[in-house]
Amino acid sequence: MNREPDNLSRYNISSRNNPTFKSFLKLLSGKGIKKQGLALLSGPKQVGEVLQEFPEKCSGILSTADMPAPTGSTRREIETYQLAPDLFRELDLYGTDSPILIVKVKPFALWKRDQWPPGCTLL
Repeated sequence: MNREPDNLSRYNISSRNNPTFKSFLKLLSGKGIKKQGLALLSGPKQVGEVLQEFPEKCSGILSTADMPAPTGSTRREIETYQLAPDLFRELDLYGTDSPILIVKVKPFALWKRDQWPPGCTLL
Protein backbone atom coordinates (compact mmCIF):
# COMPACT_ATOMS: atom_id res chain seq x y z
CA MET A 1 0.00 0.00 0.00
CA ASN A 2 1.48 3.33 -1.05
CA ARG A 3 0.45 6.60 0.51
CA GLU A 4 0.38 9.41 -2.01
CA PRO A 5 2.35 12.54 -1.10
CA ASP A 6 -0.67 14.89 -1.18
CA ASN A 7 -1.76 13.80 2.34
CA LEU A 8 -5.35 13.19 1.24
CA SER A 9 -5.40 9.72 2.88
CA ARG A 10 -5.39 8.06 -0.53
CA TYR A 11 -3.85 4.66 -0.97
CA ASN A 12 -3.04 2.77 -4.16
CA ILE A 13 -3.38 -1.00 -4.10
CA SER A 14 -2.24 -3.02 -7.10
CA SER A 15 -1.31 -6.39 -5.62
CA ARG A 16 -3.64 -9.22 -4.63
CA ASN A 17 -1.13 -10.00 -1.86
CA ASN A 18 -1.59 -6.60 -0.23
CA PRO A 19 -2.76 -7.12 3.40
CA THR A 20 -5.29 -4.29 3.14
CA PHE A 21 -6.83 -5.83 0.02
CA LYS A 22 -6.98 -9.19 1.79
CA SER A 23 -8.89 -7.54 4.65
CA PHE A 24 -11.37 -6.13 2.09
CA LEU A 25 -11.89 -9.63 0.67
CA LYS A 26 -12.81 -10.83 4.15
CA LEU A 27 -15.65 -8.28 4.17
CA LEU A 28 -17.40 -10.42 1.56
CA SER A 29 -18.34 -12.90 4.30
CA GLY A 30 -20.44 -12.58 7.43
CA LYS A 31 -17.54 -13.79 9.55
CA GLY A 32 -15.26 -11.05 8.17
CA ILE A 33 -17.89 -8.38 8.75
CA LYS A 34 -18.41 -9.51 12.34
CA LYS A 35 -14.69 -9.67 13.07
CA GLN A 36 -13.78 -6.29 11.52
CA GLY A 37 -16.97 -4.37 12.32
CA LEU A 38 -17.02 -3.15 8.72
CA ALA A 39 -19.08 -3.94 5.62
CA LEU A 40 -19.03 -3.05 1.93
CA LEU A 41 -21.89 -1.04 0.45
CA SER A 42 -22.38 -0.94 -3.33
CA GLY A 43 -24.50 1.15 -5.67
CA PRO A 44 -24.05 4.80 -6.60
CA LYS A 45 -27.34 5.95 -5.09
CA GLN A 46 -26.87 4.05 -1.82
CA VAL A 47 -23.24 5.15 -1.45
CA GLY A 48 -24.16 8.81 -2.04
CA GLU A 49 -27.05 8.70 0.42
CA VAL A 50 -25.00 7.10 3.20
CA LEU A 51 -22.14 9.57 2.67
CA GLN A 52 -24.61 12.43 2.95
CA GLU A 53 -26.91 11.15 5.71
CA PHE A 54 -24.53 9.09 7.87
CA PRO A 55 -20.96 10.37 7.35
CA GLU A 56 -19.94 9.17 10.83
CA LYS A 57 -20.60 5.57 9.70
CA CYS A 58 -18.27 5.87 6.69
CA SER A 59 -14.77 4.47 7.00
CA GLY A 60 -13.46 4.39 3.43
CA ILE A 61 -14.10 4.43 -0.30
CA LEU A 62 -12.89 1.81 -2.77
CA SER A 63 -12.56 2.77 -6.43
CA THR A 64 -10.31 2.64 -9.46
CA ALA A 65 -8.29 5.55 -10.82
CA ASP A 66 -10.83 6.30 -13.58
CA MET A 67 -13.91 6.49 -11.31
CA PRO A 68 -15.19 9.89 -10.20
CA ALA A 69 -15.32 10.29 -6.43
CA PRO A 70 -18.84 10.25 -4.96
CA THR A 71 -20.10 13.48 -3.40
CA GLY A 72 -18.99 13.72 0.21
CA SER A 73 -16.06 11.33 -0.13
CA THR A 74 -13.42 14.05 -0.01
CA ARG A 75 -13.73 14.53 3.74
CA ARG A 76 -10.40 13.95 5.46
CA GLU A 77 -11.83 11.31 7.83
CA ILE A 78 -12.64 8.97 4.95
CA GLU A 79 -9.74 6.93 3.62
CA THR A 80 -9.75 6.41 -0.15
CA TYR A 81 -8.31 3.31 -1.78
CA GLN A 82 -7.61 3.21 -5.49
CA LEU A 83 -7.50 -0.40 -6.54
CA ALA A 84 -6.23 -1.94 -9.74
CA PRO A 85 -9.28 -2.65 -11.96
CA ASP A 86 -9.04 -6.45 -11.59
CA LEU A 87 -8.89 -6.15 -7.79
CA PHE A 88 -11.86 -3.79 -7.74
CA ARG A 89 -13.93 -6.24 -9.81
CA GLU A 90 -13.32 -8.92 -7.17
CA LEU A 91 -15.02 -6.71 -4.59
CA ASP A 92 -17.72 -5.29 -6.88
CA LEU A 93 -19.92 -8.38 -6.60
CA TYR A 94 -22.93 -6.69 -8.19
CA GLY A 95 -21.05 -5.17 -11.12
CA THR A 96 -21.93 -1.57 -10.26
CA ASP A 97 -18.71 -0.17 -11.72
CA SER A 98 -18.98 2.63 -9.19
CA PRO A 99 -17.16 3.34 -5.91
CA ILE A 100 -17.82 1.01 -2.98
CA LEU A 101 -18.25 2.43 0.50
CA ILE A 102 -16.73 0.83 3.60
CA VAL A 103 -19.19 1.35 6.46
CA LYS A 104 -18.90 0.74 10.19
CA VAL A 105 -21.41 -1.77 11.54
CA LYS A 106 -22.43 -2.63 15.07
CA PRO A 107 -22.91 -6.26 16.06
CA PHE A 108 -26.48 -7.47 16.24
CA ALA A 109 -27.83 -7.96 19.72
CA LEU A 110 -28.48 -11.54 20.73
CA TRP A 111 -32.09 -12.42 19.97
CA LYS A 112 -34.07 -13.63 22.95
CA ARG A 113 -37.59 -14.84 22.30
CA ASP A 114 -38.96 -13.77 25.70
CA GLN A 115 -37.94 -10.13 25.12
CA TRP A 116 -40.18 -9.68 22.06
CA PRO A 117 -43.89 -8.90 22.08
CA PRO A 118 -46.26 -11.69 21.00
CA GLY A 119 -47.21 -11.90 17.35
CA CYS A 120 -45.26 -12.05 14.15
CA THR A 121 -41.61 -11.08 14.42
CA LEU A 122 -39.58 -10.72 11.24
CA LEU A 123 -35.84 -11.13 11.49
